[in-house]
Amino acid sequence: MENVESTERLLRLTEAVGIVEQLTNDRPHVASLHRWASRGLRGVKLKTIYALGARRTTEKWLREFFASVSGEGAGEPSTASPEPDRLTAIEKAEQALDAGGISPMPPDPSDSKKRRRITRRIRRS
Repeated sequence: MENVESTERLLRLTEAVGIVEQLTNDRPHVASLHRWASRGLRGVKLKTIYALGARRTTEKWLREFFASVSGEGAGEPSTASPEPDRLTAIEKAEQALDAGGISPMPPDPSDSKKRRRITRRIRRS
């Protein structure tokens, strides 16, 4: 668990939305803060602790989070890897299916008699 300096006030994420609005001039939904804490944004997670029955953060942690996301902390852009291209991922999946002898294409209509026999056997049992 993270140590919190005594001068830092723990904020519920619903309260932290107001701080984010002050910092960015945009008011995110509280679900965005929960997502930033659990999954992160551009490879950076928002620091939070669970205290008094709620997920909480501090203004300092929010500032650090935005500095890391924007790359200001190190003086260079964030090194988080971008998400893989969706079409590339689909092509790789299709290649893996083909290599395994599984075709993502619909079955050949000439196999319809075989499918009917298999379906009948399944229904009988």
